Amino acid sequence: MCADNCELISFPNVFSPNGDGSNDTFEPMNCPAFVKTIGYKIYNRSGLLVAEGVGNELSWDGKVLSGKIASPGTYFYTIDVS
Repeated sequence: MCADNCELISFPNVFSPNGDGSNDTFEPMNCPAFVKTIGYKIYNRSGLLVAEGVGNELSWDGKVLSGKIASPGTYFYTIDVS
């Protein structure tokens, strides 16, 4: 029997990693039960990679590869789910 593991994953279109406890991380709103790994890459408007990660869940805290908080702006992402 084969079932789709990734029936529905939705992501917020805005988040604010400012430490106020509200919307501080970018993560799925609905997470399927059978996801083994999630890989993500975050890019700035210029197409430069600013953050990435792989694991069994996704929760980006807004920090770029240098460890600093990303500046406010528009970012793009790719998500690989298996």
